[in-house]
Amino acid sequence: MNELAGIFEQFRLFVVEQAPAGLMTHAAWTAIAVLVVGVAISVFGAKLARWGITCCFALIGAGLGAYFSRFAGFPATPCVLISGAMLAIVGSLTHRLWVGAVASIVLSALVLGGFGYHRVAPHVCAFDPMVAWSAADVESSELVLPTPEQQEAFRDRTPQQWFQEFWSFVIEHDADVPRNGKALALAAAIIGLFLGVFAVRYVLILSTSLIGTLLVTTAVAALGTQLVPGFYQSGFDHPGMVGMGVGGFLVSSVIVQTFLTRDTSSKQKDQPADKS
Repeated sequence: MNELAGIFEQFRLFVVEQAPAGLMTHAAWTAIAVLVVGVAISVFGAKLARWGITCCFALIGAGLGAYFSRFAGFPATPCVLISGAMLAIVGSLTHRLWVGAVASIVLSALVLGGFGYHRVAPHVCAFDPMVAWSAADVESSELVLPTPEQQEAFRDRTPQQWFQEFWSFVIEHDADVPRNGKALALAAAIIGLFLGVFAVRYVLILSTSLIGTLLVTTAVAALGTQLVPGFYQSGFDHPGMVGMGVGGFLVSSVIVQTFLTRDTSSKQKDQPADKS
């Protein structure tokens, strides 16, 4: 548990250090917006998924129609309406494919998350970018302090540079991580696509429940850290309560969405019996 706390602390410090000042100032309002979206996805995600996919395709089609009207010199209104309607139909008819794509992403993220926890996360606490930076050009075993120029460059480094340095550190200690991670991600993506196409309802319920729970958990953690002193540390002091809360919300989301999406299927099954 101490190792996990150290990993989260490293991540929190990195976010606070690299995030823009405006983002941290408006973090509470951002967290509230994420919380609302997370709750909506957790409750209505599976039921409104096909409608949402159709609307997204309609908006994309409308945008393409507007661009085509400016490019070709045609009236904008009919181009936007026709293009939006055509892509809306395409999105509605191919929604299974897009559900499979979402399932591929969710399953790959879960697999890579577990893989990263066991193979990558242990290196976070051991990684010291300042030591790697100062010792990069040192061939002897003597202790050499970084120059002011190196310290300034270290302070002004971008998140991309940090991740590159950390990834090089991981590969140096475990060269099989990239190959194993890619293999697991590809296998999970294929399985997720298959399940998403052939078990749409169940995959939608699980995927939207997981996504919604992740958003709600992140938003609650951000709000608690901003508004309640000691909230961050209390979460690590009581991991069982945190796990029960997150797990309870996830299970509740699955149950609610199963109930909400059961109406249509049950009515379709009862129609032959009513006619007879």
